[in-house]
Amino acid sequence: MTRRGLLRPLWAALLTVAFFAAVEGSLAAFQALVFAVFWRPGAITDGPGWVIATVGDSVMAGGSPTPDQNCWPARLATSPLLRARGYQVTNYARPGSDFGRIAEQAQRFLDGQAAPRRAVLVTGGFNDCLTNQGPVVLGGSRQQPTQVARGVLQRTRTYRFATQVVLRAVTRLAPPPATSPIGSKPSENCRAYVRSGLTTLATRAREKSARLVVVTYPVAAWQPQFKSRGDMAARTLDALLIEESQPLGLPVLDVVACVQAQERVVGERFFYDDGLHLMPSGSAATARCVARELPGILDDPAGR
Repeated sequence: MTRRGLLRPLWAALLTVAFFAAVEGSLAAFQALVFAVFWRPGAITDGPGWVIATVGDSVMAGGSPTPDQNCWPARLATSPLLRARGYQVTNYARPGSDFGRIAEQAQRFLDGQAAPRRAVLVTGGFNDCLTNQGPVVLGGSRQQPTQVARGVLQRTRTYRFATQVVLRAVTRLAPPPATSPIGSKPSENCRAYVRSGLTTLATRAREKSARLVVVTYPVAAWQPQFKSRGDMAARTLDALLIEESQPLGLPVLDVVACVQAQERVVGERFFYDDGLHLMPSGSAATARCVARELPGILDDPAGR
């Protein structure tokens, strides 16, 4: 093979990497612009009631690149039950957030809001456990090199844009799951991310004299048909969130049974095909469940 023949694959690889880097950089800039322009927490007025911030990932924020008015925090903000108590809800959750970004969301709220009664509702862990790149994988077994490479790719904005925005716009379907399912037994890496994330949030909340409440991922009553089982991931993470909240003394608002009961009564699906992300009807149901239980947690002097 000639020298030119040897260089062609190299140049092709370099051009591919350069193109990918350009797309990734453009999407990063676009995301920063969208967040700066559109993703602004709701206004808070002075009052004696609780001021509540929701922080988390796309299950909480919705999968849209712009604010989703059908996400459950948006529904919670308009809940008659909470409004009657003078509660105000503002949403800081962003799609694709891991616990590092979730901590930043909480910090922005705690630094920028001086209300005497503040609370933070958090749901998280999926993106941490999905894309952690340590030697131990989600299901407790070691990753193959191709699986590690796939995990790195799935974390990029380019992949998320292609699967969650373009495909959804073209097919008008829910965004397909960004990964293979998290195993029924979390890896030690996954557990460490959740433990560290909750510990950081609990420490920052205490420093600001705020309450931190862990909200579980909703779980579908009906088994999704998609080969990537989002409901399995949610069940695994919920058990982990509950377990890791106990040593920290954090109250847990478990919405699973409440959401499933409503789904069975209504007789229609609350979740998209990935079994993880909520349809508008599922968001409304989740908001109702949170609104029913939250006052009992926040107004409990023992902080259960």
